Amino acid sequence: MHPQARLNLIRAYRAVGGRDAGIADAIARERDRLERAARDDGTIASAWDRVVPEHLRGRAAIVSMRAGVLTVRCRSASDRFALDRWLRGGGEKALRAAARVALKRVRLVLR
Repeated sequence: MHPQARLNLIRAYRAVGGRDAGIADAIARERDRLERAARDDGTIASAWDRVVPEHLRGRAAIVSMRAGVLTVRCRSASDRFALDRWLRGGGEKALRAAARVALKRVRLVLR
C-alpha cells in the first residue's frame, strides 16, 4: 500500500468529529456579560456621582463592581486617605442607600 494512502486511512480513523468552529456562542456570552456589567456599573456610577462630594469625586474613579465590591482607583495616597475618611464617616452607608445594586464594601486602590 502506498504510504500516502495508508496515511489517509489512519487520518480517517483518527479524525475527531467536526466541531463547531463558530464564535457566535462566545460572542453572545461576552455580550451578556458586558451588558450586565454596564447595567451594574451605570447604576453604581450614577449613585457615586450623586452622593460623593465633588472635591473627592475628581480624585478617584470607579474601576469595577464585582460581587458587591466596588473598586475605586485613587490618584494618590492622600486622596485615598480623604476618600477613606469620608466613607467611614457615613459616606459608604449613603452610597449603599443610593445604589440599586447590592454594595458590600468599597475597595480603594492606588494607581
